[in-house]
Amino acid sequence: KSFNDVIGTEWSEISTGALLGSNFGGFRALGAELNEIATKGFSALPVSKTVKIGEVLLQVNLNAALDASGEVIGAVVEWSDRTRSVRNAAVLSSIDENQLRIEFTGAGVLSDANRNALETLGYDDKKGENRDFVSVFSGLSDGSQDGRSLCASILSGQSVFGRFDLSAGPSGHAAVVEGSFACVTNPDGSMERVIFLGSDVTETARKMQLNEN
Repeated sequence: KSFNDVIGTEWSEISTGALLGSNFGGFRALGAELNEIATKGFSALPVSKTVKIGEVLLQVNLNAALDASGEVIGAVVEWSDRTRSVRNAAVLSSIDENQLRIEFTGAGVLSDANRNALETLGYDDKKGENRDFVSVFSGLSDGSQDGRSLCASILSGQSVFGRFDLSAGPSGHAAVVEGSFACVTNPDGSMERVIFLGSDVTETARKMQLNEN
């Protein structure tokens, strides 16, 4: 849908597609705010509000427009579609609540981890920051790559998925995780950061090992 089609349901005056010259006072989604501006004048500005129109979330910002001498000569209205960013934020929040997230710098130094990861690693708060990759990941669980080899592969830009052994943390207990590494690069192609997303499968791995024995 076009911009006019979206807001036309809340602003009937532009339902014919005539945005320019339309009376902004007819935008029902900002009825209370526009009434306050009509009563108080430009002193009621700035105004910022997120409105939901159908399936679309719009961020609407109103502010006074000033001339070179600082006199008010009108108002500026800024529209931005927040639908995708809000949905993405909800997805990321869900991931952070249910999975392990471990981040490294482009040099392979631990820079961030969510609560689930910190608990699995055995760290309180973020005391594990600034540890190098090998002190966190000791390698692939099948033994095909040790920590240094794995780190080199990932920092070269490879996206790696599998089951990995974590190095023993302060608790002295190593863990097994399953997931993937994703690389984030700078505009010049250099490595900006590496993000691991996965799950703690330590108990599953132990049970499989017991069954094999």
